[in-house]
Amino acid sequence: MFTSILTVSQTSSHRTSDLLHFTLLLLICQPVVVHHVAVVVVVVAAVLAVIHAVVHAVIHAVVILAAVHVVVRVVTLVVAHAVAHDVVCVPLCAAANQPAKLSERKLSPLKNHVPRFAVVK
Repeated sequence: MFTSILTVSQTSSHRTSDLLHFTLLLLICQPVVVHHVAVVVVVVAAVLAVIHAVVHAVIHAVVILAAVHVVVRVVTLVVAHAVAHDVVCVPLCAAANQPAKLSERKLSPLKNHVPRFAVVK
């Protein structure tokens, strides 16, 4: 008697499990459910693609900005060197190569100063 109750209980448990398994399979294999799962997968893939593209664009923008920064610094240094050469070196070299007049010496003694790097002929 006890053995038959145990057998009926196990059979009932197996049937419930099989019924639940069968119901899940039916539910999963329904075209509507497959469609919804496919839509979710596509939406998640699209969101991940957009995030990837944004991150990639930000990285490219940072690299491009860094390159532009370097170019601007180099151009600034070249222009500053050229301006400094025209403003400082050319007048000093001209003053060093031409003897100043007496009136200029009295007015500005430093104007006739010969810098160390000037070539004196």
